[in-house]
Amino acid sequence: MIRQIALICTLTAATACSNDFNGDGTEPSGNPDDMSPVQVDQDGDGLSEAQGDCDDSDAAVHPQAEEVPYDGVDNDCSSKTLDDDLDQDGYGIDDDCDDEDKNINPGEDESVYNGIDDDCNDYTRDDDLDEDGYNADEDCDDDDDAIYPGSEELTDNGIDDDCDDLIDERFTTEFVDESCDCGASSSITVDRHGTAHVVYADATEGTILYKYRTQAGVWSTAVVVAEPDGWAGEHLDLTVDSFDQLHMAFTILSSDESSRGLYYMFADNHGSWSEIYAVDTGVNLPSSEDDTPATVDVGWYVDLKVDSYNAPIFAYMDNNRGVPVVAQFNQNGDTDTLDQDYVITGSTGHYVNLGLDSNNRVHTVFHNQGLYLDVRYTQWERLIFSEVVDTREGLYTSLAMKGDVPCVSFYDNADQDLIYSCREEGAWETRQVLKDGNMGAYSQLVMTDEDVPNILYYDGNSDSLRMMVKPGIGMWEQVDVDTSPGTGQHISASAGPEGRVYTTYYDQGTGSLKFSMGR
Repeated sequence: MIRQIALICTLTAATACSNDFNGDGTEPSGNPDDMSPVQVDQDGDGLSEAQGDCDDSDAAVHPQAEEVPYDGVDNDCSSKTLDDDLDQDGYGIDDDCDDEDKNINPGEDESVYNGIDDDCNDYTRDDDLDEDGYNADEDCDDDDDAIYPGSEELTDNGIDDDCDDLIDERFTTEFVDESCDCGASSSITVDRHGTAHVVYADATEGTILYKYRTQAGVWSTAVVVAEPDGWAGEHLDLTVDSFDQLHMAFTILSSDESSRGLYYMFADNHGSWSEIYAVDTGVNLPSSEDDTPATVDVGWYVDLKVDSYNAPIFAYMDNNRGVPVVAQFNQNGDTDTLDQDYVITGSTGHYVNLGLDSNNRVHTVFHNQGLYLDVRYTQWERLIFSEVVDTREGLYTSLAMKGDVPCVSFYDNADQDLIYSCREEGAWETRQVLKDGNMGAYSQLVMTDEDVPNILYYDGNSDSLRMMVKPGIGMWEQVDVDTSPGTGQHISASAGPEGRVYTTYYDQGTGSLKFSMGR
């Protein structure tokens, strides 16, 4: 009988045979009190300690249970099934940041640029090793924190400092706005902190937009600051005063295109723009013989400066009468105007430009479109008969003050060359800066704080934007600003801190507005 039971036990489940009988093969009594504790299934999981249950007080722990990692419990009662350090690299989950990869643990060396924290240490960098804020996919030198996109390009070290794939280039180039036909009329000024402020006209919508660029190279969102009936900003200029407040002059062409007037706005340090003020809406219109209203057409080529009292002064062309005019607001809020030339040679005042000396005296230069086709100059306090700067037909005249000395650049329309002249001791000393032809249109003269003249111009031969600079005694130096084909017309420029020159200009191919900064 005992042998039969033993044979049956080999063919049936262990739970039905081996441990439910006494050692001599006889059945135990049905009373658990008469059984050894190791033979009793105390947690009701079907297995006793004698049957391999390593914790008979927990029904979730027994040899047939599935091991649950990282709970600190031997769920399946097997030391071979790991609860921790599953990758067997010698580090438990408290230390190992990836317990499924034995090559990732606190004892490993960090392999850079693989996107993995190999040594489980957040302070060991996998990327941006030089801690300049740019990862290796953007940073062209991750070992040097002075080299990164947007860094200033040094022009004499043979290094691509700003990671733009160009070495020692003098200018950084960006788009200001590619969303509209907005590059043909713009103006830029720079405050004392190096923030560039730009206003520009959307030729389709007839509005004027404003954006600024921080020292870090981040552009703000475009804001519409003038949205009148008609078209605003065909002619416009922007400047900044000693308190870093903005002043803007601009024309508005009526919706029926019958009149054009000159207007003014200003903005505080928080970027809040004022209402629109009228500067000239035809106060000097010539009388008509039949008493019909004459067409207003003023504000061409407007140039705006602020004096030492931060008061705005405007120079512009009155196209009704063919004269350059200077205007300023008086204490009553009205506008006082003064013609800058007596019209004895015919229509004049094209490309009029304005400069102020240290005594707030007004200087203007302009192209004489009348009989002689020359370049003219006037000074506010004189009896206004213009003085000839140069007898050549000078277009795109641009004025900048070298201390109290007026200097001018212009395009010789006959020979298509770039000319520069300064009024030293009462006489104009003129130099031909370029003489290769088809270079010098849209000239913009900028004088830095060190009185270094910089002339930006359109190179018609390469269809690009270039600059001539004369840093000291010696020859003029030609600098590439933007050699992309189809750029360099309708230039506005301003001097900024550390001798930098900032400029906006037209992308002829797309109608977009571009920006460059350099020296």
